[in-house]
Amino acid sequence: MPDCKYFEELCSASLDGELTRAEKRELDKHLAECPACAAWLEDLKLMRTAWGDIKAPLPEELHEKIMEHIIDAMPAPTPPRKRTLPVFTIIPRLLPACCWRYLARLGIYLAGWKSASLRLLATLL
Repeated sequence: MPDCKYFEELCSASLDGELTRAEKRELDKHLAECPACAAWLEDLKLMRTAWGDIKAPLPEELHEKIMEHIIDAMPAPTPPRKRTLPVFTIIPRLLPACCWRYLARLGIYLAGWKSASLRLLATLL
């Protein structure tokens, strides 16, 4: 069976009257050789006649009802999470400040706490 998918499309187009003469001959030749595609065409004809009897217009509110059902079936949107800084971005920011404070205290300690201003600075650090 050569590319039956192509011939299935031709079957549908033939029912719509959209085939050229060459395509019609090609389809007829294939249908004579392929029982699956011949059955496919018969099924399409049956569906066309079954659905062709239905001529009632669609209700005007059909679109709105379908959209309501789609919206109801969708999950509720989740609120965005408040972003917190990860630890690996906080540490590099805090490390220089901690080092500076440690070095400042070390300098005051090595200076021997000799002046009142150094003692005041040490209490602030």
